[in-house]
Amino acid sequence: MNNPIPTPTFGDQNGVLELFVWLALEQPSLPTPYISFARYSTPYVTVSVDHGDFEAWRTALGFDAAEVRLRSTETYSFLDIGGVYSKTLGRREVSCRVVLSGSGLPILAERPAAELVERAA
Repeated sequence: MNNPIPTPTFGDQNGVLELFVWLALEQPSLPTPYISFARYSTPYVTVSVDHGDFEAWRTALGFDAAEVRLRSTETYSFLDIGGVYSKTLGRREVSCRVVLSGSGLPILAERPAAELVERAA
């Protein structure tokens, strides 16, 4: 496969790693997440937590609650938000794109069509 965008190296993630080290030092009581790094294009981080820990992480990252989405698949539902996490480290601004998801919600049930029709009337 011919990828026109160079794959970032682990060293390209230094700023991202620094951000999360500082976050761990400043907020050591945050629940431990599962963190994965993007392997293609612009470096970004996916932070996955249990839905009960989602709000603490959303707040720590400074993401707007109004931007949270509730998503579902055939087998599970989850909370999802993406944004840029930034911090001044020393005299430089460091930022990275972060996708935060909270899993473990029950499957969302579809509402019967009759209920939707009643609401529209």
